[in-house]
Parts: sequence; C-alpha cells; structure tokens
Amino acid sequence: MRDTATMERRETRANAREPRGASIRRWLAISAFLVLASSLWACGSEPTGIPDPTGTGDDIVDAGAGDTLLVRIRDGPDAGDHRRQGVQANCSIGLVPDAFGVQYSDVEVTEGLASLQVIVPGAAAAAGGVTDFQATAILGSLEEGSEYDITSGTAMVDVESESPTLTIEGTTADGTRVNIQVACGSVVGA
Repeated sequence: MRDTATMERRETRANAREPRGASIRRWLAISAFLVLASSLWACGSEPTGIPDPTGTGDDIVDAGAGDTLLVRIRDGPDAGDHRRQGVQANCSIGLVPDAFGVQYSDVEVTEGLASLQVIVPGAAAAAGGVTDFQATAILGSLEEGSEYDITSGTAMVDVESESPTLTIEGTTADGTRVNIQVACGSVVGA
C-alpha cells in the first residue's frame, strides 16, 4: 500500500494546471535556443541602472559584465531580494515576433534565483506599461524550488536604450506580490 503523503502529492500534481516540471522543461528548451542565438549575436553595452518601482531606493545597477536580474518577493516564506549579477539572461527582442523576452536558468543553483522566464508581446508598446505578459521565477533548485507564476500586473520595457530594461510589478494567483527588474547587458535580435 502506498503512503498517504505520496498519494496526496500525486493528486495535487494531477489537479495542477500542468504537470510539475513541464513549464521548466519548456523554458529549458527555449533557453537552449536563446543561448545558442545569443552566442552568435550578443553585443556588449555600457553599465545601466533601473529605478526601483517599490520605492525602497534599492535600484539595480548593471556592473557592465553580463546581465543583472532582481526578483523581489514581497510576501510569504521567500520574501526578500533574489539577485543574479553578471549572468547571461538571454534577453531578446523579436525572436518571438514583436516580443521582448528574458530566459535565465542555472541548473547548478540550489538557493536563490535559479530561473526567470519572461515574454512581453508588443515590446515597442510596452514602454508605457502592458498587462499582457508571462513571467515565472523559480527560487531554489529547478526541480524542487518555489515557482512564482505572475498572473496579473504591469510590465514595462525600455527597448529604445542601448541596454534594454524590464520592470514588472505583479501578483501571483495566491496574492503574493512580486517585483522583477532586469538590466540587459546584451540583447539577441536587436
């Protein structure tokens, strides 16, 4: 006979929107493509800063080497700032037609920000803020970490500058408030 905890876990996964790990596998496939594409088209840029939308005065400043990511969880057990600096976030413009994308995943990470995937359709229009976007962050390991799917909010993209930036203020389905900031040191497809 199977133990109750195992049966409950399976039932919870069966009732989920998609199987645990399906979105991770999908984004890892996209990541592989973007890594290949960015290695072909990546270009450097000058350091840039993103103003902090939360008003705490804690802005992101790109150190000039790679991309800078900040996921700020405002509520719950993972509350706090989760940063990655000097990484390759695979920022893209136009790989998905007329969209801005970010795909960062690190299979070696066991604590903090392990993955961030964002797609913002209508990248040029997003400068004024759009509500049509997809964003998922994983804290901890890709297999067992906490997944934050932002289901509502506003995304703003500055694609006009030499170093595009992304700012999201959003909320998950369970009401967890999440802020995301990305400073792209290089962009594929721009």
